[in-house]
Amino acid sequence: MAAKAQQINAGTPQWQRGRGSQLKQHGRSKKCGQSSSGCQGRSMRKIESEFLDEYKGLDKIFCDAFECKNGVSEYISRMEEASETYTALIDGWKDDYKLLKHLRWLRNKISHEAGDTECGKEDLDDLKAFKKRVIRGKDPLAELAKLKKKIAPKKGRSAVKSGPSAAKAGSAAAKKGAYLEREEGFGLGKALIWTAVIAVVIYAVYMFFGR
Repeated sequence: MAAKAQQINAGTPQWQRGRGSQLKQHGRSKKCGQSSSGCQGRSMRKIESEFLDEYKGLDKIFCDAFECKNGVSEYISRMEEASETYTALIDGWKDDYKLLKHLRWLRNKISHEAGDTECGKEDLDDLKAFKKRVIRGKDPLAELAKLKKKIAPKKGRSAVKSGPSAAKAGSAAAKKGAYLEREEGFGLGKALIWTAVIAVVIYAVYMFFGR
């Protein structure tokens, strides 16, 4: 019997060995109406294991990038801190945020709960797809950085354009001031001329009638 058991274990993957008692303990029957290789319990455990491996890889990328311990949590925090002025312009921002929170929740459930989890192939595929986007620089925070970099030069150009406009406005104000100054000078000259004319007339009348 011992030799037969060793022979069976030799052809069984390491993660599946000794899972019979654990599956029963977690409420999963080893007999599920399918062959042992197609048992839902075993299939789910393999998906969970792959999911955790992928999650650890993604978390390490973020840990190295942000120099922190919990990379995915830090990534989510940075998404929460981002200004909606920018995030509203990024396609899928809210969906990616919800996805990351779901993946983190699922990871915690697999790591800390002994019963069945809701981890499925779709979750694993979503995690792999997001990880690929991160590697390619197509993830939400990468898109946010690109957007800020793209908008910044436009603001700079607007400031440069305002320079000539301000110069033109200053030139116009200077011309207006000079014009007003000339007008004031011309008005003062006219007043002096009229004063002199009136004085001459009064003097002539006085000389004529005074005699």
